[in-house]
Amino acid sequence: MNTNDLETVERILKEAVAPEDIFGPEASAKKNFRRLASMTHEDRFEDPLKARAHGLFIAVHERWEEAERKMEHGTYGDKTTAAPDKPDVGPVSFKTGKYEYTLIRRIHSGGTCGIFEGEALSRSGVSSPVILRVPHSTDDNDLMEREKIAFDLMKKKAKAMSADKEGEDSAEMFLNRIPIFLESVKLAEPGVTDKKTVNTFFRAPGASTGWFTLEEIREAYPKGVNTRVMTFIWNRVLEGLVFAHASGITHNAVTPNHILIHAENHYGNIIDWTASSVIGAGEKVPYMDDRYRSYFPEETINNSGTHSPSSDIYMSAWSMVYLLGGDSKEKIIPASVEEPMRKFLNRCLQPTRKGRPFSAEAAYKELQETAKDLFGPKKFVDLAMPKA
Repeated sequence: MNTNDLETVERILKEAVAPEDIFGPEASAKKNFRRLASMTHEDRFEDPLKARAHGLFIAVHERWEEAERKMEHGTYGDKTTAAPDKPDVGPVSFKTGKYEYTLIRRIHSGGTCGIFEGEALSRSGVSSPVILRVPHSTDDNDLMEREKIAFDLMKKKAKAMSADKEGEDSAEMFLNRIPIFLESVKLAEPGVTDKKTVNTFFRAPGASTGWFTLEEIREAYPKGVNTRVMTFIWNRVLEGLVFAHASGITHNAVTPNHILIHAENHYGNIIDWTASSVIGAGEKVPYMDDRYRSYFPEETINNSGTHSPSSDIYMSAWSMVYLLGGDSKEKIIPASVEEPMRKFLNRCLQPTRKGRPFSAEAAYKELQETAKDLFGPKKFVDLAMPKA
């Protein structure tokens, strides 16, 4: 948490006459926007700085919208020309071949996407609650398309697994570890030529409450959760990775902000698959959030952005160390962690791939064995979180 970042952004915004003063030349404007958005993201701060950060985060995005409108009209770079007025729009509704969507309200704004609650009306007249992920810019359509590919492959894998009863049960368990993808659609916005790629997800009844990121859990437990709680959460994460890797996909950003846990029923979701890639395709990781750089393995940072299933395991282990009260930047596992679990964490955190578990399935089984040796038979453990 760095208050200097907030002071720097406040000064930049205050002194800026035009969006060019904030984001610089057009060639590097998008990169500078992402840097400022990262510096002011509320997840980096604790109260009472969260509200201050959120206000600056919104202000940065508003000025970036000005910049994009100028770019759209070919006037970016001319600080004497104001951005065209933003078109007046009411509630956003749009149709696809399957549904008519209505965006109700924004519930979160990340570095690349806005997250909206909405409704989807089917052709038969059935209305369902949905989540819509809308990119801030059409420049990020490729990231949304990566997410679509990931969910298409996982859906295909689940269908193949469901050919028999045992496989159907396994597929259902694995699908509980990822959001329920509906479709990817093109959204035309008033006054904008290029269409945004929007990914839509079904929101199960009651799913809008009770979910927490690992960052929110750590905020509630500043010294870290106990190893039993960490174990059930890691189980959820590894189950999701087992399914993703079997489907031919790596997530590539298994960081605390991308892991959601339901405190009461212990469901778990790995979210935001926009950095994902197809295993064996030789694709580079498209982006790395600087806030979480210490969670990435060296092969991803230094080897042209390549990533593998064992890289996902590595990142999941650092996320668990963080949850336990440790620090990925300082490479510290808390002294309170029992030796058998410490050894397993260290195996997953080996700097080279060959030293780690060879697959998410192997890591999952080893975690189960380690937990059984430590704690005996499985039992439900409470994760008490503050009420909203």
